[in-house]
Amino acid sequence: MPGHVGQEIKFQPYVNWQGSSFMGLNDMMHHVGVGLNMFIHKHNAKVTLEYRNRPIYDSGGNVDNRKGNSFVLQWHMFI
Repeated sequence: MPGHVGQEIKFQPYVNWQGSSFMGLNDMMHHVGVGLNMFIHKHNAKVTLEYRNRPIYDSGGNVDNRKGNSFVLQWHMFI
């Protein structure tokens, strides 16, 4: 499902999910991310923007809420 802008720029959307069970927590950890990769000149450079959502735990190891939202911007460059 990649999109193109000319010959040099391509887009790739993605979704990721992680489920983990830790001994110190009573509830399972579910981490969800949705993002978009922008490849510049094939794979010589990449810019990624991702939205992440994760749980916030209370002191007892239980999920308090799902307000652990963040945006991550990354730049990868081949040298």
